[in-house]
Formats: sequence, structure tokens, C-alpha cells
Amino acid sequence: MNKIKLPISNDQLPNPKNVGHLIFDIGHSQSGFTLIEAMVTLVIVGVIGLILTGILSNGFNGGVKTQLIGNIKQNGQVVFNKMENSIKFAQGVVCPMVVSPATSQSGQVLVIQDKDGNLLRYSYISPTSTTNGKILQDAPTITSSLVASDYCNLTTVPLTNAISLTDTTNISVINTTIFTVYQNSGAKPIVDINMDMGPSITAKNVFSEQLPTVNFKTKVQLK
Repeated sequence: MNKIKLPISNDQLPNPKNVGHLIFDIGHSQSGFTLIEAMVTLVIVGVIGLILTGILSNGFNGGVKTQLIGNIKQNGQVVFNKMENSIKFAQGVVCPMVVSPATSQSGQVLVIQDKDGNLLRYSYISPTSTTNGKILQDAPTITSSLVASDYCNLTTVPLTNAISLTDTTNISVINTTIFTVYQNSGAKPIVDINMDMGPSITAKNVFSEQLPTVNFKTKVQLK
């Protein structure tokens, strides 16, 4: 079969002078469109990433703070229940001593004497830049040469085999005054316990914002 050759006029042929310009324009147009598209995509991905990061960060921090507060409340209640029970059934308060005409006396150490005559001491140890505040419990030995107020002085009667009632890893007690003893004439002593507990020193260093504290307060009258 013979092929028919269609005649092509010179006007239909591309001008050799314009071929290079045509190729350059087409390449330039395609490259420019791809770059803009990539930039828009990167901006959108970046914005979405920032939004998701903020949401996830807030959710994580909120969850951690909720867990911290829950641990503080649980530990604080256990400590309070233990001290309340011991104070309620104690024979008497050794110190802080209420000396007339005063009707109350406060301090960071509370010493009580149980029904068997043994001493039980609760001591508040203030936090430092590297250690958490805590409540320690020990049982000082009664010594005839000491007066009652000596047992509230940790320098005169140092802590012996003390145990921590509070969680020293995750929680810090931050009060300056913990115990106040009220004594009215003819009535048994009343012990006021006021304790603020917050997250540990480590947790405070992790979070930039102020972390909440939990206050525990109660009055216990000896029976």
C-alpha cells in the first residue's frame, strides 16, 4: 500500500530560532509550578504538625498532672490517717508544750506518749533544692536527764531509725509549720495538723508552669 505524503508548508514548521525559547519556557513553567506546590505542601504539613504537637503535649501534661495530684491525695490521706489514729489514742502530748498563759504552741516536730509510756515522734524535714520535704517517724528513748521540750529538738535528740511516712520520690511536703497543740484548762490537748503537699522537686523542674499543691488539715483531740 502506498502512503500518501501530505504537503507541509513552511508556515507550519516551527521557527528554529524560537525552538530553544519554547523549550525553556515549558521547562521553566513546569519547574516553577512544582516548587510552589512543594512549598505550599510543606507549610500545610508544618502547621498541622504544630497543631498536633500542641494537642498531644497538652493532653500528656494534663494526664501527668492529674496522676500527680491523685498520688498526692492518696499518700497524704494515708499519712493523715496514721497520725490521727496514733494521736487520738495517745496518753499525752510531750511537745510542743503549751505553757500558761498561752493556750497553743506550734512547731515542726510533734512528740506524743502512747498508753504504754513509749514515745512516738513525727518530724517535718524541710525541702532543699535537691531533696523533697517529708514527714519522718521515729521512737526516741526516754532519758531521765532530758526535759520534755528536748525531744522536739532534733539536735539534742537526733532521729533514730526514722522512717518516712510520705513518698520521698514523687511528693514533697512544703509547710513551715505542721503541728499546733491547743491546751485549755481542764481539757485534753487538741493537735492541729496542717500540711501542704506538692509534686517532687524533679517534677517541678520538668514542668514550666506552677504545679498545684494539696492541703491536708485536721484537728485531733486526745481521748
